[in-house]
Amino acid sequence: MISSRLEKNGYESVFDPSALVKIFHNEKGSERTRELILNAQNNLYILDIAQIEYYSAIFRRYRNHELSKKSLNIAISGFEKEISHYYIEPTTPLVIKEAQNLIFSYGEKSDLRTLDSIHLAAFSLISSEDWIFVCCDSILSCVAEESQFTVLNPIQQENIGFNHE
Repeated sequence: MISSRLEKNGYESVFDPSALVKIFHNEKGSERTRELILNAQNNLYILDIAQIEYYSAIFRRYRNHELSKKSLNIAISGFEKEISHYYIEPTTPLVIKEAQNLIFSYGEKSDLRTLDSIHLAAFSLISSEDWIFVCCDSILSCVAEESQFTVLNPIQQENIGFNHE
């Protein structure tokens, strides 16, 4: 089972911004996301643009009155401390080319968005077979599973599509 593998052995994973936001903003999937991040045996990766997306999402929640000013400040300062524990991968021309390939592969049948394609492209280029893509976006999760990647969606009760047990 994937959860026992995550908890006992540690793992390499790439976190999409949809999962990162759940660290400091309580919502569905937050508890499971925090468990994954706090396991010291895990190596966590994000793409450099995930930082910008995180801040954008947190400020959107503040503007929508989902976060107080105090919670906004905690989410910002907490993330700035937490980020030192991540490996940050650069968005390179190769990542952009791979994202374009994903759009061409899935664009006719899926609503794969630009930034999501970039995160998945980076994952596809840096990961090996036993890596996990952590994502709370249902469309991106489906595309990643279709691409034969192991996906963990913390907001789903039953995570399906684990291809690399």
